Amino acid sequence: MIAALTAIIVFASVVPLQVPGAELSGDKFGHFFAYLALALAGAGIVPADRVWIVMLRCLLLGLALEIVQGLWLEARQADWRDLLANTAGLACAWLIVRRGRGSWARHVEDWLRRR
Repeated sequence: MIAALTAIIVFASVVPLQVPGAELSGDKFGHFFAYLALALAGAGIVPADRVWIVMLRCLLLGLALEIVQGLWLEARQADWRDLLANTAGLACAWLIVRRGRGSWARHVEDWLRRR
């Protein structure tokens, strides 16, 4: 799941796409929810004390993709607001998982086993 989310984010960041409704909201909601989902998925498989590494890797992915857009892609352009939306999604994920929700996938697995 994490690899698929990462692949979708990378694909959507480097391929020129016309997103319906992007004129109204920009693509900031997409950035927010993509990085929220990626961070929550990553936090689900690591111990709570390692969640910060997941968040850092997600942040670095977003930064790297903005740099790629700015330096090497003619059809795309870097936008600091995209990075801000990514970071907002990560911050929201951090707020969710910092309350002991790291390794949530293990808890779900245990719950399903007991049923």
